[in-house]
Amino acid sequence: MEPYEKILVPVHFSSDESPGTITRDSQDALEQARVLAGELGGQLTLAHVFAGLDHVGDSSDDGDLPAIEQALDAWIAAAAEQAVRADRELLFGAPADEIVRCAETEGFDLVLMGTRRKRGRGGSLVGSTAARVILQSTVPVWVAKHHGIQHRKVVVGTDLGDGCDPVIAHALHLAHWRGAELHVVHACDHALASGPDSVPALEQELRERRIRLEAQMARVLEAERSSPRYVAHVAFGSPESILWTVARTVAADVAVVGFTGRTATERLCRGNTAEQVLSELPCSLLTVRP
Repeated sequence: MEPYEKILVPVHFSSDESPGTITRDSQDALEQARVLAGELGGQLTLAHVFAGLDHVGDSSDDGDLPAIEQALDAWIAAAAEQAVRADRELLFGAPADEIVRCAETEGFDLVLMGTRRKRGRGGSLVGSTAARVILQSTVPVWVAKHHGIQHRKVVVGTDLGDGCDPVIAHALHLAHWRGAELHVVHACDHALASGPDSVPALEQELRERRIRLEAQMARVLEAERSSPRYVAHVAFGSPESILWTVARTVAADVAVVGFTGRTATERLCRGNTAEQVLSELPCSLLTVRP
């Protein structure tokens, strides 16, 4: 697996401020993209989607076009001064659909974007562009949160199944590329009996899960011909809560989560770990399709 060579960075502009003002969430994504591209030698493509339009000239909002182009060009010029290669692209249509189409048809290795959350019940990402991109994209999606990526800590979740091997491998390579510390997390999310007599059973369950986690890591490391150090975390709780706790405790830069889509109806609802985690995760999220 090669480092991210082509990174697509969707950029959103504020409708409440002067034309050409990049939103806070997109500024965060751009900064993280700049750092990542600088570390890995990747090429950035900044993309702005004109929502609901087929091409320039469809709307009177085209008056913002020069300001948008100027803002993108200014950012690209500043990045070049730091030896980061970048260009830009203008897209037209439904934002999530266009971002996914562009990423998949133009051979991007990663989509790195911010998120303007629409909080539904429970704080999920119902309706947000970021959630829709995660649901649709076969390309890994990095959703930037409001902080830097300087701690060099990567957290990855696993359910111990073979389907998580590619997700762990992705996190493994990311940690290697960045010289980061890797933390592998497994949650025992089923209920066990409580009370004094249940303690031995709980401890045995944790030991067995840890053995299975170590076996999975040995398998992935052998397949990837790699032997980096990692820290294993096994605890009782829901996958999202344990991942959130570990990410916060170790001051992670990014949490890597495997993601499989659901039916059309379920895609707009809560229930998938990646969506549940993102709304409260204290770091950025990278979703990978196994």
